[in-house]
Amino acid sequence: MESAVRFVASVFHRLLEPLDRPETNRIVARHAGNRGVGSGPNAWTCQRHLKTMLFAQFADLASLREIEQALAAHPGGLYHLDLRLPQRSTLADAQAARPAAVFRDICQSLMRRASRSVRREGCTLIQLVDASPIPLRDLRFGWAEADNRTRGLKLHVGYDPRADVTDWIEVTSPKVSDLGAARAMSITAGAVYVFDKGYVDYNWWRRLHDAKAVFVSRLKSNSHRREVVARTADGVGILADNDLKIGHAAPRGGARNALFDVPLREVVVARNRKPPLRLITNDLVRPAEAIAALYKERWQIELLFKWIKQNLISAAFSDARRTPSKSRSTSPSSPSCCSGCSAKPTHHDTVPSKSSTGSALPCSAASTSPTAQNHHQHTPANCRLPRNSPSNSRSHENPGQLWDLVRHPPRNTPSGR
Repeated sequence: MESAVRFVASVFHRLLEPLDRPETNRIVARHAGNRGVGSGPNAWTCQRHLKTMLFAQFADLASLREIEQALAAHPGGLYHLDLRLPQRSTLADAQAARPAAVFRDICQSLMRRASRSVRREGCTLIQLVDASPIPLRDLRFGWAEADNRTRGLKLHVGYDPRADVTDWIEVTSPKVSDLGAARAMSITAGAVYVFDKGYVDYNWWRRLHDAKAVFVSRLKSNSHRREVVARTADGVGILADNDLKIGHAAPRGGARNALFDVPLREVVVARNRKPPLRLITNDLVRPAEAIAALYKERWQIELLFKWIKQNLISAAFSDARRTPSKSRSTSPSSPSCCSGCSAKPTHHDTVPSKSSTGSALPCSAASTSPTAQNHHQHTPANCRLPRNSPSNSRSHENPGQLWDLVRHPPRNTPSGR
């Protein structure tokens, strides 16, 4: 018999569609993520834990207590999501005991799929490689290691600004050097890898060269330059364009320079009120101006780090006994999803692909009142408002309002048709 009530997928249900269930199950089984929790309707599996934490991210929840209350506000909506109501203690135990490799591999699987679907055929693969620290200064993070700069974690990223997708990501201790993480990264033939002076390693550069990849980096001022042959310096801001080789055959310490006999190219670029940039590359074909433009794109990964830290990183889930903040009231006209919304930013900024695990709650799920529309119009999409801001406040007296963010799309928006 056909049901009298037609099922309508919620916004949250649609946001979870990129998760491939067979692939997710294979990853969980590979790392034994569900060992000891069973597989029944009440088992708190990695799959349910992942959906719950994504719900918390999309709804901008700040603690385990808020997650518990928001899911409990609409228990009937959990059936089609294969979820159940969790306790704070269950969430806290799962946060502490789940193998992080499960979520890392799921994230990388999603990034690979996004990369294949977004890139246009024939486009050059660009990889901006860089790392950024994630400070964890609170006393709760006693497990966090520290280097001479910060205590916390380090985020290593490979980002393609033209396809607007993140191809590689790794989270490590801050003691792991930028170069140490990059050496473990898989190399794609034909790709262009752009990085700064923190990744100077002639042997790694030789690996990139042997893999038929192109690298563009900065040359250190004390680098030994040999067999310099000048080219004609063509292009705006190009001061010099030279063919050369770099380094000694056997540097001090007994190491061998694998790049000793590889022909390279030096492009010197003028900068306003700063010393010129000395770029080094194994690309002997591209115009010097194109080489300079490739390195200039490296600024996009700095904007990506800014967006990630403003929108995706939260330290509030680490302790179930965290004292909840005072209830924040919200006015009827305040859009309750605005702080968690990452609609397409202004032309000055770059964000990851919507197909990644950082997918954000669409603005169509927010209030459609004139005040809400005015708020979206005047608030930069990539800026996270302070939690005590009136425009970012939300009521925890009624967790059902949080569930409304991901229950059903409004009927007067394109997503609700």
